[in-house]
Amino acid sequence: MASTVLHLFKESVEYNLLNFLPDIGSGPVSASAFSQARYKVKGDFFRDLHEMVSEWAGSRGPTPTWKGYALYAGDGSTENLPPTKAIKEHFGVESTTKYGVDRCLAKIFMVYSVLDKFVHDAELHLRRRGEKTMLTDSLDRMPLKEGSVLLLDRGFGNLCVAKHLRKKGLEFCIRLSTGLSNFAKEMMENPLDDFVTEWAPSEKSKENLRKNNLDYEPLTVRVTKIKLDSGETELLVSTLLDKTEVSHRDMAELYHLRWGVEEGFKNLKPKMKLGYFGCGKPEGIQQEFYAHIFCMNLVSLTGSIAETVIRGKTKKRKLSYTYNWKNAYRVVRDRIGGLLYLSGRKAEELLEEICRLISKSTIAIKPDRNFPRDLRDSAISGRLCPMNK
Repeated sequence: MASTVLHLFKESVEYNLLNFLPDIGSGPVSASAFSQARYKVKGDFFRDLHEMVSEWAGSRGPTPTWKGYALYAGDGSTENLPPTKAIKEHFGVESTTKYGVDRCLAKIFMVYSVLDKFVHDAELHLRRRGEKTMLTDSLDRMPLKEGSVLLLDRGFGNLCVAKHLRKKGLEFCIRLSTGLSNFAKEMMENPLDDFVTEWAPSEKSKENLRKNNLDYEPLTVRVTKIKLDSGETELLVSTLLDKTEVSHRDMAELYHLRWGVEEGFKNLKPKMKLGYFGCGKPEGIQQEFYAHIFCMNLVSLTGSIAETVIRGKTKKRKLSYTYNWKNAYRVVRDRIGGLLYLSGRKAEELLEEICRLISKSTIAIKPDRNFPRDLRDSAISGRLCPMNK
């Protein structure tokens, strides 16, 4: 039962069962029987499975680093849910179209290792759940190694978040909003573009710090201004104080690496089509969400093996190459039953086949690529595509 959920639902339940069950030696099962039986499997099973893979991945060897730092990025997004009665009662109704169709949304959050494309923690919650709260909850569940660097965008740019990260022994690089933060406004008035200063709490910050059992002491931080091609100035605040170790140019490169988590959401939503749920109950939503995260990480693990082959085949080319993530996902999804049920030499042969197929589909890594920022009003309730972040 669990393995059929892990195969994910991108077509009808009947079609999925027809194609998947023979792979695991099972006879025919009706869609109705499956739909009733799947809810006997607790959603926590799939979360535990993801956590087991995450723990194993963390212990399998040294993680990739940037200047000796392991890099993680945390970010949140929303996801459309099927507007069934059970979903609306649990998650609520976000909005109703002019045609009377209710729109339900969930908040999703993940902590992503940007150097090896691995999801270390993920959560799906009610839409009203705050991203900052989800970040602190995630760090409590998943203690990162001290000295790791967490990369965060403007939604996390406040002293309370920074203090919480330091309490956990983590370094950070956070972009500040120059329009909302008084501290950021003061830093923008400073003529220097890279300097160390004290981040003292305002009265409002003291209230938030008190609620979160954090001290009021000023935090020593490095402020770095990065001029973008658009003419906008990116204001970064970090705890990487040594300019000889991490230069001004390095800081620009470091924050650019945060884009990896955006690519993670791109993989999860438009490429894996997370929003095409094959269920109508909250329990099923949780099952399928963690099944997708589990599959994402299988792609990352097998892809990392395939990349060693790709580097060998392309070492004489001008550009570097990596595996095509979407094609790798298709390869893993089509063979996930065998990965779960085979053992011994047969499992090894299947893994070798998966890595070989992944290594055949490559794409060039084009440095310094950038795209115009979408400046449309973020409050627009409709979306051109429901898969967009």
